[in-house]
Amino acid sequence: MDLRFQKWDGTVTRTFERHVVGTTPKGVVLRGTPQDRDRWRDDTTPSGWSVTWIPSDCFWIATWYSVDGTDIGFYGDVGTIVSTTPDLTMFLDLDLDVVSSPTGFTLVDQDELVTHALAMGYPPGVTEIAERAAADLLRELREGDLDDWGRTFLAAQITAVTGTGHA
Repeated sequence: MDLRFQKWDGTVTRTFERHVVGTTPKGVVLRGTPQDRDRWRDDTTPSGWSVTWIPSDCFWIATWYSVDGTDIGFYGDVGTIVSTTPDLTMFLDLDLDVVSSPTGFTLVDQDELVTHALAMGYPPGVTEIAERAAADLLRELREGDLDDWGRTFLAAQITAVTGTGHA
């Protein structure tokens, strides 16, 4: 399955090749391996290892990733699913991102949200939806078990594919 990110004006910014490893009424889990390809605008790069959770009831997508198969990072995109088919999920990226850092989780790209809201003509209420979604994701990561689940699931997927527990 391809996971395609686009901006409000329709510009496609990224496309990730991923494998569906689980589907529930609460969402879909995708796995990326070093053999998959990621397309960032005009550049294609190997993906590394990743597990992406696409919840069915949230305005964000959560991805745990590892380039070397041992150190695990986190990247959360705030936005909404536009459409889903068996081969493609389109995600409308609303600019805000949550990233892992040595001190925890950080909200980034607030300036991008303001700039794009004006330049692309976001309807009233969209920036507030994005800000609430980012706050919800941060709360889930800091207070819930979402981050532990993602890190554990990614490690299990690496082990399942390589048989060794690391890349």
